[in-house]
Amino acid sequence: MSCSSARLTPLIRLTFLAALSALLAFGFAPVGALAQEGDGMFHDPTGRFSFPLPDNWTNADEEGLPHYVSPEGADLFVATLESDTSTLEAVAAGVDAVAKSAGLGITDDPVQSSPVPVPGGVTWVQNIYLLDGGATIVAVIGRGEAGTVYTLILRGSQAALAAATPALNAAILGFALAGEISLGSALPEYADEAAYTETEITLRSGDLELPATLTMPAGAENVPAVVLVHGSGPNDRDETLGVLKPFRNLAVGLASRGIAVLRYDKRTYAYRGQPEMLGETVTIDSETTDDAVAAIAQLAEIPGIDPSRVYVLGHSLGGMMAARIAARSGLTVGVIVMAGPARPYGEMLASQVDYLDGLLAADASAPEGTTNAEVLGPVIVGLAKLAAGIAPEEAFPDNPVGAAYWASIVAVDQMADAQALDLPFLVLQGERDYQVTMDDFVLWQDALAGNARATFISYPDVNHIFMALGDLSRKAIPADYNAVGFVAQAVIEDIAGWILGQE
Repeated sequence: MSCSSARLTPLIRLTFLAALSALLAFGFAPVGALAQEGDGMFHDPTGRFSFPLPDNWTNADEEGLPHYVSPEGADLFVATLESDTSTLEAVAAGVDAVAKSAGLGITDDPVQSSPVPVPGGVTWVQNIYLLDGGATIVAVIGRGEAGTVYTLILRGSQAALAAATPALNAAILGFALAGEISLGSALPEYADEAAYTETEITLRSGDLELPATLTMPAGAENVPAVVLVHGSGPNDRDETLGVLKPFRNLAVGLASRGIAVLRYDKRTYAYRGQPEMLGETVTIDSETTDDAVAAIAQLAEIPGIDPSRVYVLGHSLGGMMAARIAARSGLTVGVIVMAGPARPYGEMLASQVDYLDGLLAADASAPEGTTNAEVLGPVIVGLAKLAAGIAPEEAFPDNPVGAAYWASIVAVDQMADAQALDLPFLVLQGERDYQVTMDDFVLWQDALAGNARATFISYPDVNHIFMALGDLSRKAIPADYNAVGFVAQAVIEDIAGWILGQE
């Protein structure tokens, strides 16, 4: 997705990085080694709780202290503490006790202690500690329940914690005590589980293999099909954002209406921590286009799929690339663009930064810290230089790998790509979206004005991931992603109706 980070401070804020509004989840305690069951979850051996962690985190257990290390060097510890009460005050005290007894060298009081409400009516408490003069951050978050405080501890540099935050957001939002249902497993009401099946398959793209899921209508015979293409960043096949899984929503919603869907882990997700597998130079094509083209070709050959009715659906950055993907594939019969950027990428990023920093400036409770403009300013300046014709190595002198990637994005002319295609288009846009806005939607309308088979739909109440806000008085804010929700049913119905109407 096209998202900028919110303020990075010594405190780990909800509005950070990929506009995630869920907070980090971390912890410590002598619970014994957690066991991986092969289901993407880690389970307390005593059966008290479970939570998801990515499989590329290294198990570095020490005696009596579960310990995991991210590829970026962030440490995660897991602990429980018996407590007589689960009031927030008691939980905060328990969290502090865990932090000071975890052997991490914490002696001072936290620089911040704050409640962290998460979806489902649960409130955690997060304490932030600084070590090594602020070079190392320790975030301890705990939840009290039935006489026990469950805690997770994350330790590392600000950069390591920033890289680890999406995985940890998913962990805390997917944390479930025995008998609870993880929020991440919920399905929308419009999913009819009897109407489809899901099969794990492998997408082969060049020399790489990518885990994928095929969602097929029950009894499928010559059905239309769609490949889903992610937004920016190392997304999984569900395009997971905390407990939000927009691609899973799309897959089960469309399959319930007779349309097959293929979704896959992006190569930068599947091979995260293994940069050697991605080649010396990563471009927008190697990151996005090539795998989508391979997915279309593989989907068209699956029994039960009508190869003459295969569509590509791109969200955010994927929407920007959808026309190029369709052109290079030659197998698609239509293009669906969901919140696809139409403006130059640097211009769009700058507007996101202005919006998010404006929110922070208006928030009297926000701690002082580095702004988005300070963090992303060099990228925005570099993109402007690239757009002006300056060579990548001069635009990004300190980041030659990133320079090649950004140069490949700046070189994309998504409007010209779309105009060159003689295919039907469906362009969808949320009017509450602050990341890709109605300005982009108007540009799509202008660019495709000569295409009689282009359809444009905007939704007054949905955000960037097409989740309804229920509030027409404002744009979306990062904290909206902290709510349990699904892609709006109207969006599902419109996509399904458009595809089936092309027959």
